Amino acid sequence: MDVRHLESEAFGDLLESILRRVIMTRSEQKRVRFRQVLLREILAPRATDLQELFLDLIAELEEQEVEMLREYRAAAEIAAQRSEEDSQVPLAGAFRTAEHFGMDEAAYQIARDHLGARGLLFDDGMGRWDASARQFYEITELGLAFLRFIELPDSPRGTE
Repeated sequence: MDVRHLESEAFGDLLESILRRVIMTRSEQKRVRFRQVLLREILAPRATDLQELFLDLIAELEEQEVEMLREYRAAAEIAAQRSEEDSQVPLAGAFRTAEHFGMDEAAYQIARDHLGARGLLFDDGMGRWDASARQFYEITELGLAFLRFIELPDSPRGTE
């Protein structure tokens, strides 16, 4: 733990920003997530220009949406390991269904669109001749950075 970092203006700003958001939320899950971000910053500080955006996203996103992002990250990692030849075949399970998340179809589409509107997912089906809009989503670099921001260092993904 770096005491100089804890005494810095940047850490003070982060702490103040987190406390302001914690006061405004009723969700225990979001409070836990804010606590994890603060703990991560104490244990392994990481400077990012997107810190305020990520804190806003923690306050805004529902837990199911964060889980959806994790699923899309896992699918992207699997897709990255596939050969060029295999990449032409759709990845089984990469594009989860509403039932997978315990949601009805309308709620699932709203959640995906919400993540897309925040720049965390993008619609990879647009412009494909063999797919319709809103059929194939993928996680963006911003989505990956957000997940890294909210996860504790050295913890298995999704278990922070």
